[in-house]
Amino acid sequence: MIAALRAGARASALLALLALVLSAVACDPCSGLASCNGDPTLALTGQFVVRGTGRPVSGVRVDVVPVAGATGGSATTGSDGFWQLELPATATGDVTVDVQVTPPSPYPSYRVPAVHASASTRRGEGNVLGRWVVDPYVNYLAEIRSRFGGFGVYGATVHFMRTGGVAATPNSVDRITDEAGRFGFELAPNGGTLGDVIGDLYVVKPGLTSGTWIRGARIPVVYRDDPLAVQGVFPIGFFLTYVAEIYDRGTGRPLANADIQFVRTSGIAISPSTVVRHTDASGRTLLDLTPSAEGEVVGDISFVRPGSTTPVVLRGVRLTTYDSLETRLLRLGFGDRLAYAGELQFRGTHARAANVPVEFRRTGGIQVETPVLRSTTDVNGRFPIITATSESGELVGDLVVDPAGPLQQTYTGIRLATFPSDEVRFAGVWGVGDQILYAGEFFNRATGQRQAGIDVEFRRTGGVNVTQPVFTSRTDANGRFLIAPPTQESGEVVGELRARTPSGFVTVVPNVHLKTQRDDSLRLAGVWGFGPSLLYAGEILNAANDRPVAGAHVTFERTGGIAVSPARIDATTDANGRFPLIMTTADSGSVIGTLTVRPPAPWADAPIVYPNVSITTFDSDELRLFGVWRIPPPPAVRAP
Repeated sequence: MIAALRAGARASALLALLALVLSAVACDPCSGLASCNGDPTLALTGQFVVRGTGRPVSGVRVDVVPVAGATGGSATTGSDGFWQLELPATATGDVTVDVQVTPPSPYPSYRVPAVHASASTRRGEGNVLGRWVVDPYVNYLAEIRSRFGGFGVYGATVHFMRTGGVAATPNSVDRITDEAGRFGFELAPNGGTLGDVIGDLYVVKPGLTSGTWIRGARIPVVYRDDPLAVQGVFPIGFFLTYVAEIYDRGTGRPLANADIQFVRTSGIAISPSTVVRHTDASGRTLLDLTPSAEGEVVGDISFVRPGSTTPVVLRGVRLTTYDSLETRLLRLGFGDRLAYAGELQFRGTHARAANVPVEFRRTGGIQVETPVLRSTTDVNGRFPIITATSESGELVGDLVVDPAGPLQQTYTGIRLATFPSDEVRFAGVWGVGDQILYAGEFFNRATGQRQAGIDVEFRRTGGVNVTQPVFTSRTDANGRFLIAPPTQESGEVVGELRARTPSGFVTVVPNVHLKTQRDDSLRLAGVWGFGPSLLYAGEILNAANDRPVAGAHVTFERTGGIAVSPARIDATTDANGRFPLIMTTADSGSVIGTLTVRPPAPWADAPIVYPNVSITTFDSDELRLFGVWRIPPPPAVRAP
């Protein structure tokens, strides 16, 4: 009944508008003349009503604000809700204005932007803007249709939730579709703001395993009193439509103007099971398949590249059904590509080297489009080694770091193989600048064995600066430990080693000199012992002239003090009169013994005995001279 009344009201209003225009023409002084022109004029007329009842509203102020092509002006509706306005225009033709509507209380004012009208020089011509309402509204009508057959979906639940745009109430709405698949709802916009209410629609239908999201639906706030019409049609159900984009991985060029064939091999059934399509200049073609159920179809795509007779087959292409409205993109590469990323690190600090120029120069292997690749490392020290190639195999080249700078270094013989995938592979990490990278070794002086678990400190005492003045490490099962204090300088660092055994023994090695190096090799800094040392040598001299006595037999036999091994030493002096006095011990202190010297001929055969010889341990790996013994000269030999 209300719809009939509103339809009658609209018809009456249109007749009234027509009568208004005819009246203006009849009253015009040029009425009846074949041609009657004047200055360019913008004539506007319309009516304001209350939505729902169609009741005319008087006292509505209409302000026309010029945007382009006309001047502004205002009018007020009469008791029948009509208004009219004539404004001077700058020229004939299209005119754009904004219309500010200010209804009487309690209705809010609102502004309609970019209203297009036409200015004319013919008197009596005007623009009928139609019926507008004083209370803009949201009245939404849409359809849910099945992707299979296109029929309306009956009994689907539609949930709308506002996510943005014009504020309106209620914030969410639930509806059930009718026999035609239609649903509708009304919202009350807050205030006098025109625009779109933005929200998401979620559609659930019995028989579907999942619902369908329709994101970002835009529902306009309406100011015209127009008949309700369907504003959106949304398909739901399984969808299997993809845009396939096929390209050559090696060159990046699209497979243009080629026939491709998709053949189902497994998965859900599709109709048809084999399709043939033709790619366009961008290598794209539409695969619009009809699935029998929700799920995944697996198939092979085959084609022959232009200029070739060898077929290319991309096996195991997987296409999954979906229930959104977009057409998905399927990018498929064929052939091999060469795409790598490398990384630079400052050797001395292990920090990633940013903003360092690098060059990769081809020296052999496959042909590539760009034989010299130049780039600069990013904030992560990464740089690309990516170039087009139409060949498969291995590229050989040199990596030049900082070609014209102080960090210049060349790495030769780098080998990079092409591969049949779209990934970017990691080529490796290379060092930049100098570093300190050494290994040291500790052994037990008492046993000669390497020992694990010794805590070692390298303390800088001079030379180049390091960012970690005390570098700590621990020996492994081989007695090895690392010395790698970070540095940004080149030269030599000087320091001392302080080692503490698990038993608490501490040994100090002073004046350790380590030079920086511009390579990644691990160098040996030295081998040091720990624990008490008895590394001594003795010396036998002729008391008459202080000349060395060679060939003397020397015996040292322990008689007391700390335990040593061996407890007896038998030795013979060398050409310098020297003899070893080397023992091992686990204790610190002194060993006491008897030193017996038996000089060679022409000395008498009687031994020379030195009792209570005390030999004290020390903490270093040097060979020390313990003592010098001067023996009496041999008796003079008389001539016969």
